[in-house]
Formats: sequence, structure tokens, C-alpha cells
Amino acid sequence: MRCKTLKFKGLRAFMIRRWIDFRNGHSMYLAFTLSFINFILIFYRLLVEKVAMLHTLLPELWMFAAVFLTTYPIIACIVGWVHRYKVVPIESVVRGEVGSFSAMIWRTLIDYILSPNHETVNQLKKLRDYLEEIEKRRSE
Repeated sequence: MRCKTLKFKGLRAFMIRRWIDFRNGHSMYLAFTLSFINFILIFYRLLVEKVAMLHTLLPELWMFAAVFLTTYPIIACIVGWVHRYKVVPIESVVRGEVGSFSAMIWRTLIDYILSPNHETVNQLKKLRDYLEEIEKRRSE
């Protein structure tokens, strides 16, 4: 069974495209930029202005912003690199364990399609019962 593609025409299509453009522009660029500026302002106001030693080193907001904007991206890149090479492999293992259940479902279905014998029919029945159990637990 093929999935039908939604086709919109005229004003509706125009409005849907503008809505998607708005969401992308807001979430990927504007909200990120505003939150970054907000972070700098709050960090300066609550830390640098309150700690005398930091305030003597960075008496002006623009000085703090310059230091922050040169160091923060470097630190963020290092943290991102550590995440990509240390944390993501661990997440992949965990996802693989969850994915093994899906793999069992697909393997059983493929076995049934390739050779619909008594054993695969029983496996499908057991699998169906187990899935029903999961659904009942979730609805409680």
C-alpha cells in the first residue's frame, strides 16, 4: 500500500510553506541567537558584576562578550566532540538493545512469509500475545 502525498494548492499551499519557513527560521536561527545573547547578558549580570575579581578583569559588557565569544565556541566544540565519540557509541548500544525487539518482530514476519509453517505461525501467535500484553500495560 502506497502512502499518498499530500498536495496543497493555492493560498493553502502558500500559507503552509510560510508556516514551515517561520518555524525553521525561528527555531534554528532567531531563538538560538536570542537565547545566546540572553545567556551572555545573564551570565555577565549575575556572575561578573557580583564577583569583584571578575569585575575588575572585565569591567565592561563588551569585554566580557569578546572573551566569551572567543572561548565558548571552542569549549562547545570540544564538548560536542566528546559527546560524538564517547556518548553516541554508548547510546547506539542501548538503542541496539531496544532495536533487537523490533528485529525479532521483523525476523519472525519474514520467516513466516518465506516459509509459512506451523513453527512460524506459533511464533507469530506468541509475539502477538506479547504485544497485546505491552498494550494493556500502557493503557493502565
